Amino acid sequence: MPTAGVLNTGAHTLIRSSTATSSLTRAMASVSDRHGRRARYSTAAAFGWSVALIAGAFTVPVYGGGEGFASGHGPVRILATGSTLVSLNGFADVIPVAAPAVVTALVWLALHWKRSRGSSAGGALAWVLVGLLWAFCLVGAFTIGLFVVPVATLLAYATLRTPLGSA
Repeated sequence: MPTAGVLNTGAHTLIRSSTATSSLTRAMASVSDRHGRRARYSTAAAFGWSVALIAGAFTVPVYGGGEGFASGHGPVRILATGSTLVSLNGFADVIPVAAPAVVTALVWLALHWKRSRGSSAGGALAWVLVGLLWAFCLVGAFTIGLFVVPVATLLAYATLRTPLGSA
C-alpha cells in the first residue's frame, strides 16, 4: 500500500517531494530573474549610449579645420577649429542620431510586453527592431553606424536574455 508522497509502480518507486519541486521552481525563477535583470541593465545601457550620441551631436567637434595667419616676422600660427554636427548641418541631422534612442525605447516596450504578458509577439517585434538597427549600422557604417554598434549589440543581448513571462 503506497504511503503519502510515495508512488510504487512495481519496479520503480517514485518519491514525490513538494520541497524538491518547489526548490526546482525557485531555482528556475532565479535564473529567469537573473536573465531578466541582465536584459534590463543592457537595455538601460543601450538607452544611455543612445542619449550620449545625441548629446555628442551637440557638443563633440566632428569637423575639423584650421586657420593660419602670420604675425609680423614670426612663424605662421595655426588656429585649430572644430564644428559639431548640429552647428554645421543644423537640427535636421539630429533625426538620424536620435533614431537609436527611439528604437531602444521601442525595443524596451516590446521586451516589457514579452516579459509581463507572456507575448511571443513582443519578442518577435524586438528582434525585428534590433535587425533594423543593425541594418542602420551597416548603411551608416562610414558615418554614425560604428557609434550605433554598441547599442545594437546591447539590444540584441537584451532580446536574447529576456525570458518569456506567464500570461
